[in-house]
Amino acid sequence: MKRHAWLGGLWLALLGCAGPDSPAAPKPAYHPSPTCPLETRSAWQSFLNRAADDDNWVKTCSDQDDCQASAGDFAGHVQRDILDTLQRCQDDLRDNPDLNA
Repeated sequence: MKRHAWLGGLWLALLGCAGPDSPAAPKPAYHPSPTCPLETRSAWQSFLNRAADDDNWVKTCSDQDDCQASAGDFAGHVQRDILDTLQRCQDDLRDNPDLNA
C-alpha cells in the first residue's frame, strides 16, 4: 500500500513541474496586431490547416497541358491568401514564438 502512495506522490510532483512545452502549461494570451486578420489561436490553426491541405501543392500539370494556367492560378493564391497574410501578421509571429513555431 505504501508503494502506491509513493507513486501517487511522485505523479503529483511531476505534474507540478510542468515546463512551458508541457501540454499542462497554459499558453500566454494572444492579442493580434491591428493588421493581422487571424484573431485567435484557433484562426491560426485553421489558416495553417487550409494552406497545407491544398492538393495543388502536389498537383502535376505536365500531363494535362495546363501548367501555365494552373501554376499561375496557384501562385496567385499562394501570394494572395498565404504570403500576404503572413506578411500582415509578421509582428504577431515575432511577438509570439509559439505561433511562429
